[in-house]
Amino acid sequence: MLLAREGQTASSLDFLRAARYRLSELASGVVDTAVPQPYQYAQAAWLMFRQTRQEAYRTEALRFARAHQQMFPLWAWSYALEGLLERDPKRQAIALCRARFLDQNSYFLSQAKPLPGSARTACPKAPW
Repeated sequence: MLLAREGQTASSLDFLRAARYRLSELASGVVDTAVPQPYQYAQAAWLMFRQTRQEAYRTEALRFARAHQQMFPLWAWSYALEGLLERDPKRQAIALCRARFLDQNSYFLSQAKPLPGSARTACPKAPW
């Protein structure tokens, strides 16, 4: 994260991705901690993007969130993070609907811009 703040994007991404590979050695990132390692990784990538506005961090965070959804489809934070960072309005709406369905109090969901009223009411009761 310090490298990101110093503008060393390539080096910081190398370390960020190394941390992601390390998660695979920790029983798929599911370890008894107060904050699960996958969430910590996602939060780090998001914070790096938020602080630097470098697209590489947004892309990495989105890639991780989508991969995490494949393994753990009922964890709301990955959809909320996707909704927070996605630029395509249709994909963003789907992700935010899923996050709201699973956890209306998700932190990443609270950071995302609210869907317009019509999009919010268009969320299906079962968004899959």
